[in-house]
Amino acid sequence: MEQTQQGVKRELTHKGNEDVASIKDCYDFEEDTKGQGAGGQFQFMKNAKNKMIFRNPWASNEEPAETSTSKDVLKKAESVGTKSTSTQDKSSNKSKENGELVDFRNDIKYVISGLKEKSQNVQILSALFMSSKCTSAEFRQFCRNHDILDLFLANCVKYTKPGPSLALAQSTIIYLLSRDKGNFHFSQKVIKVITSSIEMEEDLSDEYLKTKEKIKETLREYIVSVNKNNDKPVTFEVVDEKVTPKNLALEALLFISISNSSTKFRDEIHKCGMLGLLAELANDLCAPYKNAHTITSINKFEEKQLNVLLRLILHNSMNHGTNKAYLTLFKKNELISNLQDYFNFLCEKIKVLKEDERLDVEKTNIIQVLLNLTLNLTEENELCCSVIGKSHLFVKNLCCMLGCWTNKYINEKHRFINLMSAAGCVANIVEACGKNRRFLLSETCDYYDEKKKETSVIRIIDCFAKCFTFLESQITVIDENIDHMLDNDIDEDIGAVSDTSDDDLERESRNSRIEMVKLRNEQKEKECNVLFTEVAEKYATSHMEINFLASFVGVNLGLLIQTDEELADSIRAHIPNGKFGTMNSLLQRFLDFTSQIHQNRANSCIRAVSKIIENLEALDCLR
Repeated sequence: MEQTQQGVKRELTHKGNEDVASIKDCYDFEEDTKGQGAGGQFQFMKNAKNKMIFRNPWASNEEPAETSTSKDVLKKAESVGTKSTSTQDKSSNKSKENGELVDFRNDIKYVISGLKEKSQNVQILSALFMSSKCTSAEFRQFCRNHDILDLFLANCVKYTKPGPSLALAQSTIIYLLSRDKGNFHFSQKVIKVITSSIEMEEDLSDEYLKTKEKIKETLREYIVSVNKNNDKPVTFEVVDEKVTPKNLALEALLFISISNSSTKFRDEIHKCGMLGLLAELANDLCAPYKNAHTITSINKFEEKQLNVLLRLILHNSMNHGTNKAYLTLFKKNELISNLQDYFNFLCEKIKVLKEDERLDVEKTNIIQVLLNLTLNLTEENELCCSVIGKSHLFVKNLCCMLGCWTNKYINEKHRFINLMSAAGCVANIVEACGKNRRFLLSETCDYYDEKKKETSVIRIIDCFAKCFTFLESQITVIDENIDHMLDNDIDEDIGAVSDTSDDDLERESRNSRIEMVKLRNEQKEKECNVLFTEVAEKYATSHMEINFLASFVGVNLGLLIQTDEELADSIRAHIPNGKFGTMNSLLQRFLDFTSQIHQNRANSCIRAVSKIIENLEALDCLR
């Protein structure tokens, strides 16, 4: 009996491995093997010498007889102990895995057979069944391991006619598979389906509306299942506007682009025409804002869709000269011009905000993406810098964003990226084009004094000088606070900052020290150490961010001053000690950091910063 059981186990394991190895060969089935029904997988058991007979002891009134064989087996199991239990667990896990593979294989068999049916309703139901199965993480992993998506799409192309309902189901499947971590297999079949889904128009037929409701249920189920074991919850608004073939395809493409950051992938996006399609869609959405004064309200859904499109364009043009040149020249610079008009429109919305108001999240996100995209396109791209420089309003708004609006109207968590991007954009366009430098030297912008909480209009170069001075003072404050945190004499430092201080960092430092004193007094050393670590990490992050910002503002000042002694003298009135020593030391640290990146694209930045340091040192020597 024991030999027979071992033989059965070997056969099951062999059969399971055989199924996995030949799984893709089994999909193009036309008919099952003759004489093999639902129990065909277990035909080998017919030839077993000692056939296994399964009896249910509860089916009769007789009590199960205790044979000598069963007693021996029990004694042997008891002697093995935990080792036997471990072996059984492994065996059960293996059986479970093989069982799942068989189930998944049968599911795919069912889907493909449904797609081969002539009835369009059956085809759509098969695609909906496939999308519902994709809510399972194990099934999605199975699909990735065996290229099931390509198989499914190939059969869709072969046996079905394109339509909104099928496109909705297909885009949902691609979306669900794309959200998992890891590289997504981006094949020609996926490209064709995403392209056709983006171009697919919705209809209001009963069939399509029923399909949409089924897809909504699937998406809700997916969100619930993923969020159970996820620290960062997955968010997706399951509303009619977002559950469309176009929107789901764009969202899926965004996740695919994020997971595939190679140059080869970006080449493919350009060659297949996807980049042109994305640029066309973004261009059409921004075109109405050329006459911004005529627009009174914004379509919220279009705003979100534009955000997705801009992020897609950004990801697929980053560090890719060919794609950046294509976007710059798209429709004779029309895309660049329309993006500038949209940015200027958002800036007009900022200008009408009240003193204590904050720009809403959607507009803040689009501003951030627009700034990042502009920074990316202007990097080592003289043509783009020249085109952007023609819009004086856009360049002036960039300076206002750097000197005033970000600190005054943008939520704190977005400030660092916005300030860095705005400063980087200004540096790129000034370095690449002398006309842009001359314009900035003759123009004014808004400046927000964070200490006095006042806004004023001053020269752009003076605005940059004041920004640098403020950032440099913040670095000093953080350095002092870190020293205080490392000091053992915390009690003596509590009164160092007044309650009426307008400096957020100083006030926050004081409150943290008071909290630590309370914890120490209560003899909660562990909690005190945790708080100390959190505060130290926060200060370290702030120190790094402010150093970067001050360095970028210093670069802008250096590019504007160059070797002009008169400009240098006017700037000295705003900086500590009237010398560029502090700025030079900061730029030198920034240069050392940049040099360690070991990237070819950092060479131009290194040369530019080195030249600025030389010029500022020469100006100090002449004084």
